[in-house]
Amino acid sequence: PALAAAAAAVATALAWSLELPPSWLHCSRQRLRRELVRRRLIARRATEEHIVSWPPIETYGVGGVALSEPSRLWARGEVAESMWRRLSHGVAGGRPRVDDPPVWTVEGFVSELEICRLSDLAMFEPQRLRSLRQAAALPWDDPCVVDLRRHVASIFGVDESFVEPPRIVRYSRPGDTFELHVDWIVDGSDSQLELLGQRVATALVYLTDVPIGVGGATEFPRLGVSVVPSAGMALLW
Repeated sequence: PALAAAAAAVATALAWSLELPPSWLHCSRQRLRRELVRRRLIARRATEEHIVSWPPIETYGVGGVALSEPSRLWARGEVAESMWRRLSHGVAGGRPRVDDPPVWTVEGFVSELEICRLSDLAMFEPQRLRSLRQAAALPWDDPCVVDLRRHVASIFGVDESFVEPPRIVRYSRPGDTFELHVDWIVDGSDSQLELLGQRVATALVYLTDVPIGVGGATEFPRLGVSVVPSAGMALLW
């Protein structure tokens, strides 16, 4: 009886903490746990949406609006100008998706053999219960990874040293996604600014096909562009 009373007290306290109606005080602890997990997930998503939406994207220079004064967030001008010029003038074998800002796709950016090798090299982190994706590091000194970085560097017209170590992201469960975000570093205190500098361009290489109509596209909502993944294709912007 004492144990049952303690369990009832815990359930009552949990129900009150969740601000549930009185009817929930008589439900099972399992149902309360499920509701708690559900509400935490909703709160997490709301927090992520707030982080994504603040500060406004315009603060960081989109649409011709520059930062009001020099900042740690600024990229090296000569690197940014070189990449922008290269993309604006065209990419060999590429298909333009947007002219301004320049967005390109390149079919056959990596071969089937390279896809297999990169997939085998991926060292994925365990996917947590509420995680929406898995990420994997790649060994920087593997010949396939070295060739990929050199290929990306040549496309953007920069030295290989300006290309970050590549990572693989895997979406393996229904509902997995990458939330709305920007690729450049928005936190001036981020140590990556000191180590690698500000990002000014992205090369996203797809390692699998995704059937049309099931989701999985890369969306640029402000540009009205949606790119459906195709194995071996690169998306450059």
